[in-house]
Amino acid sequence: MKLDMAGISVMLAIPTHRDIPAGTVASLLATQHALHVRGIQYDIEMQVGNSLVTHARSKTAHNFLKSDKSLLVWVDSDIERKAEDFIRLCALSTKMDVVGGA
Repeated sequence: MKLDMAGISVMLAIPTHRDIPAGTVASLLATQHALHVRGIQYDIEMQVGNSLVTHARSKTAHNFLKSDKSLLVWVDSDIERKAEDFIRLCALSTKMDVVGGA
């Protein structure tokens, strides 16, 4: 399947109310690098100190709708991932309305 990433821009949303684990930080840095080398514009939306997930989600959704980004990706603050897996989710979003990973 040919996946065209033209026009994709990302808001990466991370709610946190505590310190972020080193593995998560490493994943975030690798993801930023992967987006940068592909020329994909991105913003990182951190809801720092917001332990109410519903409030963090609503505030993030509001900020996303005001932004110029085309894709909202919500990642918990304790999740480690490979940057290529993140890019794969972004690519699949060009063919599907909703994409999730576990």
